[in-house]
Amino acid sequence: MRKFPIFQPAAAQDKSVAWLEEVILDFLEVQGLKEACQMVREAGKKVVVATPRVLKPDEERLWQFYLRLEADVLLVRQDAPPPPGTRP
Repeated sequence: MRKFPIFQPAAAQDKSVAWLEEVILDFLEVQGLKEACQMVREAGKKVVVATPRVLKPDEERLWQFYLRLEADVLLVRQDAPPPPGTRP
């Protein structure tokens, strides 16, 4: 398995990762996720955010947090619809 170092905005200029079009952010917790999204955007790459687990119906605040990140793609690990009052 090939491991990549923590993605830094300067990496976008690195010819060894010039082929990279998007970065998937798969955080276990939300701490630091907003900043990581910004770093990826600054590097000119698409942001893909993966939710850490199935979100429970009473976790609307987490849904709102993920939606406010305005990622290019939101990978949701469940097949239930989002809570009422949230946008798809």
